[in-house]
Order: sequence, then structure tokens, then C-alpha cells
Amino acid sequence: MRKLLILMLLGVLFVPMNGSAKADEVLYCQSEVATGLYKENGTWKEGGFERKRFTVKVIVDFEAVMFRDNLLSCSVPFSRYPKELVCHNKDGLTFVYSQSSRRFVYSYVNTATYLDADTPVLFAGTCEKF
Repeated sequence: MRKLLILMLLGVLFVPMNGSAKADEVLYCQSEVATGLYKENGTWKEGGFERKRFTVKVIVDFEAVMFRDNLLSCSVPFSRYPKELVCHNKDGLTFVYSQSSRRFVYSYVNTATYLDADTPVLFAGTCEKF
């Protein structure tokens, strides 16, 4: 009986976690396109912007991402494309990412970006894992 108890205890202590302790991954994303709108003398104009690189921390297998110090919730909008994700927050930040091609689109658009003086922007490019 004592041996059975010891075996059960060892079994519970040393059972693999089956991925529950999966580490978060980090993506390095480089924009290849950078565009948006800017206001000049009261008129909105289309403009080219400086290309940027972004570090994106993936949280719990894309349940969310940390993007530019902002937490964005992620979902798969179309079940037929399970590797295509849309991550966003209520402030107008959106990060669209394809796990297959590693392509991304990042946009920042909200009521303040066009109806006020903030600048709506759009970046697109490719990510790689750190």
C-alpha cells in the first residue's frame, strides 16, 4: 500500500504539463509600406511615412499581443483561415497577422485621427520570430 501511495505521488509530481507552460514568443516586424493622412493648412493630404520596425510579444498562442506598449485582443475572424488573426483594442489600434506568410498590417484609426488632428496611419510588412 505504501509503494502504491509513493508511485501515485511521484506520478502526480512528474506528469508533463502538456504545453500549459508554453513560453510567449516575440515577433520582429519590419514595415515595407508606410502611409497615412496628415493635415496641412486645414486640408487632409495623403502622405508617405517613415518605415518602422515593431516588436510584438505574442501572449498565450495569440490570445493577445503586446504591440507598442498596448495590449490588443486577438481573434480568428474566419474559421476557414485559422492562421489569419485580427488583434485590436478600443483605441483604434489594429494588428492583422498571417501566421502562414508572416505578413502583417498595422493601422491606427479612430474618431480622433480623422475627425480631429491626429494622423491615421497604415504600415504593412513582414515579421520574423526572435
